[in-house]
Order: sequence, then structure tokens, then C-alpha cells
Amino acid sequence: MPIEAIAGLQLALYGLGWALAAVYLAEERAALSHWAAYALLQAASAWLAAEPMAQGLRPPMASLVLSVLGFVAATRGIDLFIRGRPLLDRWLLPLTALTLLPIVLSAVWVDDLALRRRWQETPYAFGLGVLLLSSVVLLWRPLRRRAGTLAALAVLLPSALTGLTGLASGVMHLVLGAPALGQVQQAARVPQVLASLVASAVFNFGYLFLLLGRLISQWRASARQDHLTGLPNRRATEDGLAVDWARHQRQMSGLSLALIDVDHFKSINDRHGHARGDEVLVFVARHLQSHIRVGETLGRWGGEEFLLSMPGSSLAVAQQACDRLREGLRQAALQTLGEPLTVSIGVAQARPGEASTQALIDRADQAMYRAKAEGRDRVVMAD
Repeated sequence: MPIEAIAGLQLALYGLGWALAAVYLAEERAALSHWAAYALLQAASAWLAAEPMAQGLRPPMASLVLSVLGFVAATRGIDLFIRGRPLLDRWLLPLTALTLLPIVLSAVWVDDLALRRRWQETPYAFGLGVLLLSSVVLLWRPLRRRAGTLAALAVLLPSALTGLTGLASGVMHLVLGAPALGQVQQAARVPQVLASLVASAVFNFGYLFLLLGRLISQWRASARQDHLTGLPNRRATEDGLAVDWARHQRQMSGLSLALIDVDHFKSINDRHGHARGDEVLVFVARHLQSHIRVGETLGRWGGEEFLLSMPGSSLAVAQQACDRLREGLRQAALQTLGEPLTVSIGVAQARPGEASTQALIDRADQAMYRAKAEGRDRVVMAD
């Protein structure tokens, strides 16, 4: 089996892997589809070139065209992965057309086989070199900013080396005669394919590194986010409160805490169903989040309860802020939901000598239950 066919088989396996990933990862499908197209186009290019190269001939025109399109797909896929949209198209598409146009036209207008090969391979080499090197320059900063230096190097260094190789090949096509060029190309055949095997492996594992890094970041974020309201979940809320507590302990800057409970929430579920209950929780979360002050943090504590941490707030300031939230929520609910909606709020302030946040939470919780017992739709301060 020609060595080019082995390289094509490797690339085809990469392409099938990316295609399968695109099926299951809908949010990354655009980039993954481009990477699958890159690997499959390069595989087809290698297969078309395998038999002629084994016989000492040059790759056919279709092989060159598919190779260029494959690298274009790879570059566009990185752009989509980083930015979510192909911002490089204004540069990428004209450059691709300038590279492919002489390759295709030479097959129609140039009858001499040796001259046709030179007209095809020279623009291919120069076009590929310029395309890859310019993509490295344009993608380096956004990729490093998004994925880190190591990932950017893993993805873009093979592109840079392949681009430099393309430029060097283009220069040789211009300065060497046909016999000398043929000897150089035949001698470089096996090393060039081996380098391609290594480069494609680094290419694809670099893409895999990018994808895994993003998936891990998304998993970590979702593990700390309430799936319904988008607020920090209880674990993340406890961690944020611990940070506020530590700052208060160091600086004695004050820390107030509010537990907010939606009144008659069970009745909403019983009368209108759980879908309506979810709608109410999302509405409450968005309203509160959009009306808390800078530096305050809101999280879903559980069920229909929300916890609001107010670092640096005195008890009087915290009471005024919570009364404003309660009243604003009631009025907004009438306008948006078309029915009354109230909350009961218990507020507590950290005391000197308190050992942990648990005592603070317990006092806010007791105040919230007193607000419920006293008629709801009110703010009650802890003793």
C-alpha cells in the first residue's frame, strides 16, 4: 500500500471521529463539521495522489484542489470555534479563489503535461503557504486569549510549518528545472508524507484539546448553576457567601443576608401546574437579579427560596433594599404575569464573634418564617 494511502486512512478516521462528535455536540456542530470536512477532504486528496505518486508521477489536479479546500475548512472551523461566526471569510474566500483559479484553468488551457504540472503545483504551493501563514497570524491572539498559549501552539504550529514548507516548495518550482525538480520531489516524497502524518496528528489532537477544554469549562459552569433560573445553585451560593464572610472577617466591613421565599408557591403549582411554577421562579430570579446592587450576589437556595448576600450593608440599609425588591416584584408581577405575586423576606446581619455563616443563615431563616407567620409579603429583621 502506498504511504500516501496510509496517510489518507489516518485522516479518514479523524474525519469520521469529528463527524460523529458533530452529531452529538449540537452546540459545537458548526466547527466540528468543518474539522470533519478538513480531515475527509485531505483523506480524499491523499488517496487520489497515492497511485500516481507510487509510480513517480505528480498528484492530479483534483488532489491539489481537495487539499486546498481541506485546509480552508480547517481554518474556518477554528474561526467558528473561537468566535462563533466566520469573521475571516472576507480574506479566506478570495485567497482560496486566487489559489484554485490557475490550478483549474491550467487543466483546460495548457496542453503540455510538464508545463501544466508546474502551473498547477506552483500556485498550489504559494497559495497554501500564504493561506496557512496568514491564518496563523490572524488567529494567534484570539485563540491564545480563548484557549491559552499551549493550545494555540498545538493548533497553529503545524499550520505555520506546513505553510513554510509550501512557500519553500513554491520557490523550488520557480528556480529548478523540470528534471532537478522531479528528483527533489521524488527524494522528498516519503519524508514529506511522514511529516504530514505527524502534522495531521498534532492538528487533530490540538482540536481535541480545544474541544475538551471547552466542554470541561461548560461542565464546571453547569455544575455551579441552577438549570432553571440560571442563578448560582446552592453549592455556588454557599461558596460565594464564604468569600463574603471571609472578607467581612478580615475587614469588619459588615455583612447582611436575606432569605427570600415566594408566597403561596405550592398553591401556584396546584392551580396552574408545575410549568407555571417554573415560569414564576424564572420571573422572580430575573427580576431580583436585575435589581440587586453592585457587589451583591443572588443564588437559588432551594425550592422557591433565594439567598441574597449584601456585603458592606448595615441592617437598616439591607432592610430598605429588601423592601424595595419586595415592592418592585409585586408590581412587576401584576404587569408581567397578570396575577399577584409576593415574597416573604428574612434579613440578618453578621454579629461580632460569630464563628461561621451557619448562624447567620439560621437567623435569616427564622426571620423569614416569622414574615410568613405574620401575614407574608413583608420584610422581617432577625433579632
